Amino acid sequence: MLFRSLAVDEFLAEGTRPGPRHGLLTGRYAWYDLYEASDGGWLAVAAIEPRFFANLCRALGCAQWLNQQHDDRAVDPMRADFAAAFATRTRDEWAADLGPADTCVSAVLDIPEVVADEQFGARGGFTEVTHPTAGNIRQVAAPLAGQVDAARSEERRVGKEWRSRWS
Repeated sequence: MLFRSLAVDEFLAEGTRPGPRHGLLTGRYAWYDLYEASDGGWLAVAAIEPRFFANLCRALGCAQWLNQQHDDRAVDPMRADFAAAFATRTRDEWAADLGPADTCVSAVLDIPEVVADEQFGARGGFTEVTHPTAGNIRQVAAPLAGQVDAARSEERRVGKEWRSRWS
């Protein structure tokens, strides 16, 4: 629900049933979409702001689209040009060049890459638990699962205090 809140709001306000490529955050425009690289890897593009879009167009060699970011008639040919450009290099080559170029482009990681990613590890994204039959296993930690870590939560501390006062 968290990631679909804009779509839910639009439905509640206007009765619109959004789907793929319907709105700004669902790929309506070429500058907010996924593109396949030459090695079969994928890149996520989210160049919503004009400066990111301009940087992206220049980096892809697609400067002809600089003044047409929100032109609905340009979406399909722009998307085709972006796709053709991304298909010329590997995912990691594009990510290495476009990340620092202020383009709002990142590599789409596969599951083993996510699990090995230093940022997720440093943020406590995974934890080790003891399974009754499998022993120690790693799993998604509460922050990534959309839950509060009950062992560290303020609500749990307050709940214990409340129970001790009223029991």
